Amino acid sequence: SCWCSMNYSHSYYGSQYSNYYLSQHSIPSDVKAHACLMILAWGFCNPNAIIISRHFKKGWPGRTINNLAYWFQFHVILQSFTLGFVLLALMIIVVHVMGYSTLNELPFSAHPPCGFTVIVLTFSNPIVAWFLCTTSGRQRAITKCVHQTAGILSQMLSIPTALIGLQMPALGSVVCSSKIYSALFIISVVLNVIIEVIFEIIGYKIKKNVQVVQSILSIGADEADTLLARFIKDPKRGNTFLEQYNSEFIEQPPKKGIPIEITKNRTLWVIKNFFLAVHLALSFSLKFVLVGLLTA
Repeated sequence: SCWCSMNYSHSYYGSQYSNYYLSQHSIPSDVKAHACLMILAWGFCNPNAIIISRHFKKGWPGRTINNLAYWFQFHVILQSFTLGFVLLALMIIVVHVMGYSTLNELPFSAHPPCGFTVIVLTFSNPIVAWFLCTTSGRQRAITKCVHQTAGILSQMLSIPTALIGLQMPALGSVVCSSKIYSALFIISVVLNVIIEVIFEIIGYKIKKNVQVVQSILSIGADEADTLLARFIKDPKRGNTFLEQYNSEFIEQPPKKGIPIEITKNRTLWVIKNFFLAVHLALSFSLKFVLVGLLTA
């Protein structure tokens, strides 16, 4: 997201780059690498890490890797790739321009400061995350808020920063025009927004079903979540899980003693996982095409 090297006038790169652009009508390979790494970081890794963290904390109950929940592992892996891509892209572009960019015409001059702001947020957030894992009570709540805010702000700021970078004039002289690159990136952003809305709707329905189960079985929210998680993990033993509860609903229930809201939630989670798989496939495909066009 930080194409610090790209310049509205090719002469801003220095005389050693002016001839390169004029003779080969292409952008340097290190600038391409910077662009591709940032697109992978902010177009695929970070947004999907946020989606999994926000919507799938209860998605794979009881399933862990090294005693860590699936959602946490996926979140950490994607965020680690984000950090790695951003660090490598930053190093490449700083070496390329031999310092800080000299862009001085809007909107291109906004790209470097916006990019560095995103980078600062990116590298500060793992530190905040570490405090999140080591604090409790009110401090944990505050730290969690800071962590989420920094993550969302960096993602939101990366979008206009990347779009400014994709409008750099040098890009229009290669395989596609800047409009094509920007359109592909915008499509991926819209896709993220759509999937967020879908997950919010499904999450709302799941929450309402949990509240109904609480009312039917006269149990608290945490106990209802635990019960639903056990049912999702092993639906064949649904009746066994409900034996300890004394409720009139269980005496005349649908599906052999299993409240319909529980079966609905299991179906909703199946739908949610399906949408996640489709989204990841589409998101990665778009980035693959965009990166392929940029490197062609």
